[in-house]
Amino acid sequence: MLRATTSPSDALPDQGDDEPAETYIGNRIADEDAPTGPDEVERLAARILRAEHRLRLIEEFSERSAALARLAHDRAMDDGRRAAEAAATPDRPVAADGAPAAPNPDASAATYAKLSRTVRLCLDMEARADQALAALRDGAPAVRAARRTRVEREGKERREKVEAEVLNMLEPVIREAADSERRESELIAAVIERMTFDRAYDDLQDWDTVVTVGRLCADLGLKPDWNAWTVDGWPLPEGKLFLQRPAWSPFNRVSAGPILERTQAICRASPNRLE
Repeated sequence: MLRATTSPSDALPDQGDDEPAETYIGNRIADEDAPTGPDEVERLAARILRAEHRLRLIEEFSERSAALARLAHDRAMDDGRRAAEAAATPDRPVAADGAPAAPNPDASAATYAKLSRTVRLCLDMEARADQALAALRDGAPAVRAARRTRVEREGKERREKVEAEVLNMLEPVIREAADSERRESELIAAVIERMTFDRAYDDLQDWDTVVTVGRLCADLGLKPDWNAWTVDGWPLPEGKLFLQRPAWSPFNRVSAGPILERTQAICRASPNRLE
């Protein structure tokens, strides 16, 4: 006997009326905290839904075909019995109008044979559909792992991009606040350290840039001019098109000759080396 089919109402748990079934199953396949979208998870969920629907149709057709085959079998057995009884009594009177038709065991047997073949074909299709559905369901873990890997990679790339933007926006503030090259390096290292190890910045990729920059300035004790802030950070001072030197730079001094001691030493040791 065929196994009982699962009704559509039992196939899926209750979900929101506004949520498509493939999206619901897709979210079940994927991690609950992963972003949703028309990606491979939802496509797999839609294929699983279609495969389940096909399997239910085949199961229903198999049950109906089996019921018809049982009726045909009983009809063929009854016709065979009646035909045998008629053959045993050749002098039996002719049936009056309205009496049951004469038994035709050959026709009944042919009908039963056709229905039996239909049942076998249905069972074969049911087995194939069941295997296809199982293969789709077995593929869900691989899809889930691939999606998790992709989400992690995209999240890492997005965070690295945000960190680079924040550091770039803080560069003029750090340059203005630092009074030496060492102090500038320390401030840059402090910014990187906060974004890398401070748990308060774990989700900075989801913040507005001004929030991240403002929080870092507060944590590092920097006091930038927020009146000059734009969506792209702090612009260069008006009329200054080139990157400005930090206040501690020795090149801020006007000089016609080398400024750095190491350059002066090279000139003294080999006057023509810099030519």
